[in-house]
Amino acid sequence: MLFLRYLKIKKFDDVTINDIVQQAGIHRSSFYRYYEDKYQLAGHIECYIMAHIRENRKKWMQKNPDIDIADPNAMMHLFLAIDKYAPAIHILLGPNGDPSFEVRLRHIMIEKFFENSKYETASNDKLSLLKEFSIDIIIQTYKYWASPKKKLSAKELADLLSDIFQKGFTYAIENM
Repeated sequence: MLFLRYLKIKKFDDVTINDIVQQAGIHRSSFYRYYEDKYQLAGHIECYIMAHIRENRKKWMQKNPDIDIADPNAMMHLFLAIDKYAPAIHILLGPNGDPSFEVRLRHIMIEKFFENSKYETASNDKLSLLKEFSIDIIIQTYKYWASPKKKLSAKELADLLSDIFQKGFTYAIENM
C-alpha cells in the first residue's frame, strides 16, 4: 500500500492528505469519499491486520483449546500468521508509524492476556505490572519478527520466548 510505503520516509504525524493523494495519484475528493482523514485510513489498515491476527489465533486456539499461550507451538503459529503482514507491521510499529497502532495492539493483548487462565479475574498491582512486562516483550518481539533484518526462525524465537515466560530471563540467557 502506498500510504505505508510513504511512512518509510516520513513520520505519520508529518504526513498530510496532500502527500497521500499525490503519492496515490488521486484527487482529494476521492480520498475523502472513503476516509475522513489519515487516522481513519491508518485505522482501516490496522484493523484489517488485527482482525487477521485475532481470527488466526481464534482458529488455532479452537483446534488446540488446552494449550498454554506460552507454549512454543502457539507462539510459532502466531509469528507465522503475522508473517504475511510483517512489512506493514514493521512500518506501523516503527519510528515513523502510527503511535496509536501500538496502543491498540497493547489494548487487545491486555484484554486477551490471561483469557484462558486461572488468573483472568485476579486484579492486583503485581499482576498488572507482569501483564505490562509481558506485553512489552511481545510487542518488541513483533517488531523483531516484522523486521526485514530478523535472523531467528519462528521456532527459535518461539522457543526463546517460551523459555523467558516459563523459566525466566536468567534461564533463557544461560541456555542460549
